[in-house]
Amino acid sequence: MSADGQNVDGETVESVPVPPARTSTRRRWRRWQAALLGLIALSLAALGVALWWIDTDHGHRFLASRISAMQPASGLRVRVGRIDGSIYKNLVVHDLTLGDPQGTVASIPVAYLGWYPFAWFSNRLDIDRLHVPRMALARMPKLRPSGEKKPILPGFDMRIADLRIDRIDLGKAITGQPRTALLKGRVDVRAGRAVVALDARSLDEGDAIRLALDSRPDANRFGLELLVLAPKGGVLVAMSGIGRPFVGRVTGKGDWSLWNGQALLSIDGAPLSRITIVQREGRYALNGTVEAAALGGGALDGRAQGGGLVGRLAAPRIRIEAQGAMANRIVEGRLSLRSSALGVTATGGIDLGRSSFDNLLLDISVPRANVLMKNASSEKLVARARLRGAFASASYEYLLTARRLTLGKARIEGLRSAGKGRLALADTTVIPLDLHADRVALNSPVIDDVLHNVSIRGLAQLKAGVLTSQPVAIRSNKIDGRVILLADFGRGNYSAAFTGDVKGIEIKGFGRVDLNSRVDAVNRAGTGFSVKGRARAIMRRFDNGFLHGLGGGLPQATSDLTLERDGRVRFSNFVLTAPLLHLAADGYRATDGTFHFTGSGRHNSYGPLRLSLDGKIERPQVDLTLASPLPALGLSDVHALLVP
Repeated sequence: MSADGQNVDGETVESVPVPPARTSTRRRWRRWQAALLGLIALSLAALGVALWWIDTDHGHRFLASRISAMQPASGLRVRVGRIDGSIYKNLVVHDLTLGDPQGTVASIPVAYLGWYPFAWFSNRLDIDRLHVPRMALARMPKLRPSGEKKPILPGFDMRIADLRIDRIDLGKAITGQPRTALLKGRVDVRAGRAVVALDARSLDEGDAIRLALDSRPDANRFGLELLVLAPKGGVLVAMSGIGRPFVGRVTGKGDWSLWNGQALLSIDGAPLSRITIVQREGRYALNGTVEAAALGGGALDGRAQGGGLVGRLAAPRIRIEAQGAMANRIVEGRLSLRSSALGVTATGGIDLGRSSFDNLLLDISVPRANVLMKNASSEKLVARARLRGAFASASYEYLLTARRLTLGKARIEGLRSAGKGRLALADTTVIPLDLHADRVALNSPVIDDVLHNVSIRGLAQLKAGVLTSQPVAIRSNKIDGRVILLADFGRGNYSAAFTGDVKGIEIKGFGRVDLNSRVDAVNRAGTGFSVKGRARAIMRRFDNGFLHGLGGGLPQATSDLTLERDGRVRFSNFVLTAPLLHLAADGYRATDGTFHFTGSGRHNSYGPLRLSLDGKIERPQVDLTLASPLPALGLSDVHALLVP
C-alpha cells in the first residue's frame, strides 16, 4: 500500500479506525498489570529485605526477644540470650532456658544447630547437626493442659543426622541425688519408614538405653534392638518409681516380610514379662504375659493385692494377645488382656495422628469383684463401652450388667446400668446414671420387701478416678428418695447417702409403718461395711393389742441407727410418742431378728414408767414397771411381765 492510501494495484483502501472505548480498556488493563507487577516486585523486595535483615545482628536480637516473649497457654517458657551465626544454615544459640509456671526447668549455655529451615514448607524438619555440650535439667516440667487436640505422633517427617548432648546434669528432684548422663544418636522418620539410632547413658551408675531401628519396607529391611539397663541406685530406677534394678530387652530377626521378636523384662534378676512379637508384611501379633509386679503399685514386695486398683486387677499376671496393623498413623486390630480378676477385649482403631478413638469397642468382665471393694463377690459382672472421637472429649456409650453382686451382707440381683455422654479427661466427665436392680436383699424380710425394682436415675461426675454425684432419684416398689454416691476406685472406698421415704413397710404381727430416714452407707478398704443414719417412723396400723392400748393409739418414733461390726443394728436416742405415752430408750436388733430395748418415760394415766422389750417385734416379751399407776390406792412400783 502506498502512502496516499492506495494498494499496489492502484485501488483506494479506506482506513478502519479503532474504537476509542476498546483502546481505553486496553490501556487501563496494561496499567493494572504494570501496577500489579510492581506491587509483586515490591513485596518480593520487602520480603527479601526482611529475610536478609532477620539474619543480621539486629534481626537476631529481635528474634530472641520475640521467642522470649511468647507465653503459650501450657505455661511453657523459652528464653534466649543471644543468637549467632546464620539462622538459615548454621545457628548458635546462647543461654537457652526452658521453664514452666513453677520456674526454670532446664538451661543450656550454648547449642549448635545446622539445619534447613525452609524444609518446613514441605512438612519436614531437616537437621544436619544438633550439638549441646552441656545441659542442666533441674526437674521434670509441669505444664498446664492446653485443651488443644494434639496428635500423639507428629504429622511431619523428621531427620536429625547428628544429635549429641555431651553432658546432662540431672537435678536431685528427678533422681533423688544429682546424676550425670549423655545422649547421642540420629533419627530419620518419613512416611512408611523409620531409621533411628539412640544411645543414652548415665556417667555415674551404668544406666543405659540403646535403640537401633531400621524399618524400610521398600527395601525389605526390618531391624530392631532395644536395651534398657537400670542398675541399683541408678537414674532409671529412681525415675521409674519401681525401686528395684531392672533390665528390659526387645530383640528379633527377619525382614519386612516376616520378623520374629521377643520383649523381656526382669526385676532383680527375676523374669516378670515375656512377650513374643510377630510381624508379617505390616501386620503384628503379640502374645505373652506380664506379672502384676511389673506394673508397680506395691506388687514388687508382695503387696499386689493392696497395691492400688491396677495391681489388684492385674494379679497375679496378665495374659496379652493382640493382632493389628498401623497405616497412616492409624492403629487397628484386636487386643485381649486377661488376669484372674479381669478380662478386657478391645476391638476397633486408634488414630494417633488425630489423637482419637476410631469406633473402639471395649468388653470388660470382672469375675472377682472383691478386687474392686472388700467383702464383694459377683456373678456375670460385665461391662461394654464404645468410644468415638478425640481422646480428651470422646463420645461414649456404656452398658453394665450383673446377674448378682454381693457387697458385704447386701445382695443385688438383676443389675443393669446404661448411659451415654462425652469424656472430659482434662476436667470432669459427666456420666448419666440409669441403674436398675430387680431385687436388693439385706437378709431381713422387712427391709427386703421394700427393695424390689430399684432404680437410680441422675448424673454423676468422674474426675481423677473418683466418682461423685449430686442427689439422684432412687425409686422402688415402696421407696421414694434421693441418694448421693461416692466411689474412690483407686483406694477402694465407696459410700452412699440416702434421704427419703419408705412407705408401707409390713411387719407381720406388728403392723404397717411409714419411714422417713437419712442413712449413710460406707464401704472402706481395710475397715469394711458400715451404716449410720437417723429415721422417723409413723405407725399406720398397729397389730399388737397390748402396746396399742398402752399408747392409747398409733405411735411415732425417731432414732439414730448404726450397723455394728457384729451385724447388729443399734438404736440410740430412740424417742417414741403416742397419745398417752412418751418413751426414751436405747436398744438393738440382733442378727437373729430379735429386738432388745430398755427405756423410761411417762404415761398420761399411769405416770412414770420403765420398760424393757425383748424378742420378735411382732410378739415381744415386755417387762413394765409403773412408778405410781394409781396414787389414790397407794399403788407404786407396779411390775408387770408380759410373756407372749
